[in-house]
Amino acid sequence: MVIAPWRLSSREPDGGGAARAPTCQLGSSADPYSAVGCHPFPGWSSPDMVPSMALTARMVTIDCADPGGLAKFWSEAAGYEVTWRYENEYLILAAGSGQGPQLDLQRVPEPKIGKNQVHIDWAADDRPAEVERLVMADPEGNEFCVSGSHG
Repeated sequence: MVIAPWRLSSREPDGGGAARAPTCQLGSSADPYSAVGCHPFPGWSSPDMVPSMALTARMVTIDCADPGGLAKFWSEAAGYEVTWRYENEYLILAAGSGQGPQLDLQRVPEPKIGKNQVHIDWAADDRPAEVERLVMADPEGNEFCVSGSHG
């Protein structure tokens, strides 16, 4: 499947002063999939299909049976600190350095079953040491990865 890098052309008034919808124009021979003015999702504008108002990853939510226990684990494993708490049902942790997404630990009644569909990838300067130290899962079995500091 090819995802075309789309760009929107601006609306220009016609001779009568009314705005007209942009028309599709074929992309260059170097980029035959590009087109101007024909994007199926108006407002998106970038070769990488990033919306003109890009999203930023702010928080990763982990469903768990014991938010307090996982907060202790992540505090020791990654230097995160509890910044907000609603009883022991919902905790938000942030990196002590202020860098990286927050972790949201949310109590749920059902246990984890099977492999995670989404996981956190952590970066470390000494990947082998961190992999050995952390065993790649939190106390409730939620898997995560550790990569070298350069990906």
